[in-house]
Amino acid sequence: MDAPAPAETKLGTKGRRWWVAGLLGIPLAGLGQIYNGQARKGLLGYVSFLLVFFAAAVLVTTPLPPWTVLLAMLLAILLRLALIFEGMVVARRLGATFTPRRYNRWPVYVGALVLMYLLQFGVSRLQQAYLAQTFHIPSGSLEPTILIGDQVWIDKLRYRFRDPQRWDWAVFLSPEDPKITLIKRIVGIPGDRIEIRDKQLLLNGERQEEPYVIHTAGPAPDNPIFKERDNFGPYQVPAGHYFLLGDNRDNSYDCRFFGPVPRSSILGGGKVVRYWSLNPQTGEIRWDRIGDLVQ
Repeated sequence: MDAPAPAETKLGTKGRRWWVAGLLGIPLAGLGQIYNGQARKGLLGYVSFLLVFFAAAVLVTTPLPPWTVLLAMLLAILLRLALIFEGMVVARRLGATFTPRRYNRWPVYVGALVLMYLLQFGVSRLQQAYLAQTFHIPSGSLEPTILIGDQVWIDKLRYRFRDPQRWDWAVFLSPEDPKITLIKRIVGIPGDRIEIRDKQLLLNGERQEEPYVIHTAGPAPDNPIFKERDNFGPYQVPAGHYFLLGDNRDNSYDCRFFGPVPRSSILGGGKVVRYWSLNPQTGEIRWDRIGDLVQ
């Protein structure tokens, strides 16, 4: 007698393949569970992942310490990995014995992928527009406080309820090109008189001690482009505007060159949490920089 034919393993009919469940769980949390016929578990896992990651953004806007933000991000990552692993284990156990549900078809998977992605995209846009946004630092204008390769959360809720303060870090749209987003330190608020003499900042006539500032070059060359780098002003910040500088004063393109920033162009700031840091030259993780409040 011939051996019985193996159960159909064609995707969308019978049989579950562990590697398919794993692959489906990578782009979106919970999709592997839907593939396994566990739609309720998959949707619950998907919503839980979104809520935990959303909580990380909420924590950026609170007075709580930075480690709470990292904890929420870690929980989101672990939940995502757990859903992928669980989906693979269940698919392997089901094997060829699986009885398909009505929704176990590729058109449904694709539709679920699109709808879940759109929802995740919408939540992410809402989070970045009104709560907190992540930024990757591409230049050295903020050294030594913020380095190339640092990744930070910026509070975007705080300035909806209060005005920016001196010495805050702030994210703003470039006055020269609104498509470009910059981050600098606020050194002058409306009405302040800003002056720089031989690289030293004077605020309303008083010399400022700035331990976070570095100078990486000698005197500015005799070139109109650099004439206001080391000696600037005096200049009074107009109403409704702010004056921002980089901590790496000799290597920062800032308000000395493009003028003050209007309040409407400041998107967020006041609290900056560094959640990751990678040395771009060596590829090494800078563990000592992760999880601190940037000041």
